[in-house]
Amino acid sequence: MALEVEVKARINGKLIRDKLSKINLYPVKKEKQVDVYFHHPCRDFKLTDEAIRVRESEGRFYLTYKGPKIDPDTKSREEIQLQVKGDVFSFLEKLGFVAFEKIVKERELYQWERLKICLDQVEKLGSFIEIEGKSLDEKGKIFYILNKLGIPLNSLIRKSYLELKLENTEKGRKNE
Repeated sequence: MALEVEVKARINGKLIRDKLSKINLYPVKKEKQVDVYFHHPCRDFKLTDEAIRVRESEGRFYLTYKGPKIDPDTKSREEIQLQVKGDVFSFLEKLGFVAFEKIVKERELYQWERLKICLDQVEKLGSFIEIEGKSLDEKGKIFYILNKLGIPLNSLIRKSYLELKLENTEKGRKNE
């Protein structure tokens, strides 16, 4: 089982970039990512806390399954990701999946030991940091980096960008 151990928080991007440079961390990659999420034809992913998405990044496509969260402190969950061709959209639609939401972000990727530190500018949501590892044993290092960057634990967000965007959409509807 592949595991993604992740924390996320809203940030001031410039402030965090400055703090990363002070500990000699610089971006190793910058990219635009477009994530398209799908409804399952037979079950409600919102109820099961799962997701299926196709990510396009630098002309490559990745089909990803995300399982339910398994840790109360982080967004840790099973993740299976496969590189696929662009016709994956037709493939999923033929199986009854329906594309329903798109998340677009600019990502700066930093590396510290085995951890990925991502600074994301997400359309209609703002600036975020995600720190990702591949093992629950790395939680200590993740929280160490958060502390070095001055990000308080009570500011962590366990929701995905999809969940945050859907919440914003719901709030917008209620305010109409």
